[in-house]
Amino acid sequence: MHICLVSTYFPQPCGIANYTHNLAGALFAADRDMSLSILVGGDREPLLDEHFNVLDTFDWDNDYPADIMARVETLRPDIVHIQHEYGIFGIDDRFFRLLVHLRDKGVTTVVTLHTVHTLQSFYGGCARPYLRRLLKRVNIEKYQWKISDLADLVIVHQEVPIRNVLLRQGVDPARVMTIPHGTHLAKPPDKAETKTVLGFSPGNPLIMAFGYFESSKNMHLLIEAFRRVRKRIPGSRLWLGGYVRHSNPRTLAYRERCLGLIKKYNLENYIRVEERMIPETEVKQVLGAADVVCLAYKEDTRSSSGVLHLAMGLGKSVAASRIPKFHELSEVADELLVSPWSVRELSSLIERLILDRSFRSAIEKDIRDFALKTAWPAVAGTHLSAYKQLLKTRSKNYTLPTALEVA
Repeated sequence: MHICLVSTYFPQPCGIANYTHNLAGALFAADRDMSLSILVGGDREPLLDEHFNVLDTFDWDNDYPADIMARVETLRPDIVHIQHEYGIFGIDDRFFRLLVHLRDKGVTTVVTLHTVHTLQSFYGGCARPYLRRLLKRVNIEKYQWKISDLADLVIVHQEVPIRNVLLRQGVDPARVMTIPHGTHLAKPPDKAETKTVLGFSPGNPLIMAFGYFESSKNMHLLIEAFRRVRKRIPGSRLWLGGYVRHSNPRTLAYRERCLGLIKKYNLENYIRVEERMIPETEVKQVLGAADVVCLAYKEDTRSSSGVLHLAMGLGKSVAASRIPKFHELSEVADELLVSPWSVRELSSLIERLILDRSFRSAIEKDIRDFALKTAWPAVAGTHLSAYKQLLKTRSKNYTLPTALEVA
């Protein structure tokens, strides 16, 4: 079987690149006889991999359907599996043209929707700022319906907040399946040593937050919550992974707001802001120092969090917002989810995770159990089963229904 993944890839600073790298590695480990090609888009030369065929193929700002199809026609894969994100493929008819070309050539096509919107969505996810305005002009629910109609299969990572939303938008239940975002299981590095490397005292409880300067990441709320935490736990420290991803006036103003709060509350000696994108090779080591990983986002998109799964794979305690993105945590413990608008709820949860050893121990056990259920080998196995079923169905002369136009 020859599978062709279409995605971003390292060294692109992109969660989808990381996801694709992990999925490809898990697929290869599960079936060494498989041929695997990755058609890469982006503005950086992709890293090569000894196990798969990594090909620099398309530029998302150009006519990417033609470039991708040229590769597909040369490679002749059994299945093309596209890792879709609006920040990669935009919100226009080019993606439809790609799916139509694949259908007309008889190529079995799978699309993983890493972000799903509704007509009530305001936040565009990781899409570039100018693309976010399109959410107001495009009927995004019909757009997603058409993707599902043109593809042979759509994959999403969560049932309740994502697949059920697509079903309400009219997607055929037989065409959309849930496969969890994979989790990389890893033994965490020594916490005391890692804290020392980062410049913290091993005895100081350390709260960590990954992200970038964007109001949806809610860093200002976390700073306010940390101010409260320090009153009860004076030795606590906060590490903020904040950098400017999209340099525009709104983002720069938000950065200044957050840095201004740190200065206003005289927290410069207690909060460290790491103003750079943490390379993938360093993430495990950095996360290993955390006593609590905090994800206080206030996004309205329906997606899954790679950082959450990294933290769970290391067995870390997590405090997160009660939003669709972190719905999986409700399967671990509903107490780990708090209002993205409440400083008091967030600070109280962080304090309990630090001070209540019995609670933290129970949470970390349940997190490890959940990580085992969503480990990459299991996720890869489900993908392989889906691929084989699709090819079996195609061999019986399965035909796709005609897609409707999207307003």
